[in-house]
Amino acid sequence: MNTDKVRSIIQSPDSQEYLFTDPLLTGFSGKKIIALLQNLVGCLDPQKEAYLEIGVFQGMSLISVSKVFNGKAYGIDNFSQFDPERKNYNLIKEHCLRLGIENANLINCDMEAALKNLQDYTGGIKAGLCFIDGPHDYRSQLMCLLLVKPYLSENAVIVIDDSNYRHVRQANDDFLSADPSFKLAFERYTGAHPHNMTPEAKEEAREGWWNGINVLIHDNLNDLPVRKISTNESKILYYNDHHVHSSRYADCAPEAMTVTHVLKPLRPLKLLARLINLYRKIRRSDPLFHGKFRHLNTYSDDLV
Repeated sequence: MNTDKVRSIIQSPDSQEYLFTDPLLTGFSGKKIIALLQNLVGCLDPQKEAYLEIGVFQGMSLISVSKVFNGKAYGIDNFSQFDPERKNYNLIKEHCLRLGIENANLINCDMEAALKNLQDYTGGIKAGLCFIDGPHDYRSQLMCLLLVKPYLSENAVIVIDDSNYRHVRQANDDFLSADPSFKLAFERYTGAHPHNMTPEAKEEAREGWWNGINVLIHDNLNDLPVRKISTNESKILYYNDHHVHSSRYADCAPEAMTVTHVLKPLRPLKLLARLINLYRKIRRSDPLFHGKFRHLNTYSDDLV
């Protein structure tokens, strides 16, 4: 890892050139994020360090980085999200074949399972650059950072996508608090989630930082300043996690939340439709949440 070059790139992230693009590649990312990854991967020693990506989707970032890197690249994904027709794995393989990419290796596995035994897939090579774009809940984000640590090279860089989310930033900040050897090197956010943007703003985000990023560096020399990631002081949302997890119908929480979205302003027809959907979900509620110890770990009827 060329530390001086890494720091130079991070000091001017907006000016990094897009080194490779292909109009057929699809995915959820901003061009500045990919340009940053492409330039950072050029700082690695390809004989000793690999590129690691957690959360691959349709392969846009993995392929774009692999194309400009002479070393090995690994992408972890079990393709369980945003892939209802189960096409993404083969799509990535087809893109790699079309573009002549032979160094991109897919690890078709659950993120946690893969990271607990990553040496079985990589042969023990350390990752000098890690791009995290996997499950975005707080626990998954924090576990991802904790589990990937043993597989990182000296002065490795971690780029974390979708850092607009407050829970992602909180997990990142908690990780830094628990391990002071890592430092925040760069953070950039956009005005809203792309789904909540105007078409013009969404196109600007696609050309830029999409849904925000945090960049962390393993500061082996301990000469970088300590910087706190922007987070909310109130932790009420994390305290509320307890009420969700201990609810009898915890697996129905996403559907219950969609009901609240049409209460203010009140939209009666949508409210009725979402109540029906919630009722159906409760009827099909996962037995996993009603197992052997359910009576010990859920609220009683008079509390819910």
